[in-house]
Amino acid sequence: MNLVQSIKRFRLKRKLVRQVSGERASTNLAMGLPESCAFHSLLYNPLTNMLVAELGPLSSPLRVHRLFARQTDETVYREIGNPEDDISWVHPATSRVNPFLVFVSMQLQVGTDGAVGGNWNALHRVNLKDFTIQDIAKRGELTLPKPYNEGWVSNIVGLWDDGSGIDAVLGLQRPEKGRMDYFLSKLDFAMKTVEPISKLAGVFY
Repeated sequence: MNLVQSIKRFRLKRKLVRQVSGERASTNLAMGLPESCAFHSLLYNPLTNMLVAELGPLSSPLRVHRLFARQTDETVYREIGNPEDDISWVHPATSRVNPFLVFVSMQLQVGTDGAVGGNWNALHRVNLKDFTIQDIAKRGELTLPKPYNEGWVSNIVGLWDDGSGIDAVLGLQRPEKGRMDYFLSKLDFAMKTVEPISKLAGVFY
């Protein structure tokens, strides 16, 4: 393949990419979604017959995630809640036997070096019947096992059948601010208590 053929092939490929991107943007807008977004996860709650999509931007310094929901017999999504621009809603989880969706909110920021960092903000529960959002536990409100004095939800593994708690990966820190310990734990919503089940040597597993 000579240089001229290579240039023509490159231009054709770029044209096709733009065409596909334009079609995808139009489809997203018709579905009530952001024009430019990346898919992260899709959940289904059979009790409310609701689909929940976790989406993020294709190009943005903060890369905040948003949650959208629709009935299975509908085509248009609605955004859940109205978070601030620097708040990312991540790690959604739901159940087959209750109408709840749970997720974690992270407050993101861009450092002077351009790196994006974030702090755990809160744990939330949504009733998918009416989209009411409840703050379950905010930063600093969890009751932690000794000797830990700081902790946050790193990932949600599952929502309890009665909707009163979650199994989750929690990061726990000692007062001396040393190495973080990660545990698969039970988190009771009413008491905000953390009960470690198993220490995770690999942080996430």
